[in-house]
Amino acid sequence: MVALVAILVACAVDTAPAVISDRQVRATAQPAATARVSEGRCSAKLVVHICDATLALRTPASGTGLKRPAG
Repeated sequence: MVALVAILVACAVDTAPAVISDRQVRATAQPAATARVSEGRCSAKLVVHICDATLALRTPASGTGLKRPAG
């Protein structure tokens, strides 16, 4: 039982920063219909899946690609 609690605490500590940052940008997030994933990777820790992605978005003003990490 102690090992299970330790594993759950370790998972919470590992994923908490990502969850907190997702909640912080939630109010200002906007859909980007023309964005494409330029890079990405996912990993699984026990039953929790964590994905990091970089979105590429062409802006109309400059015509150049703008890359921002999504994860």
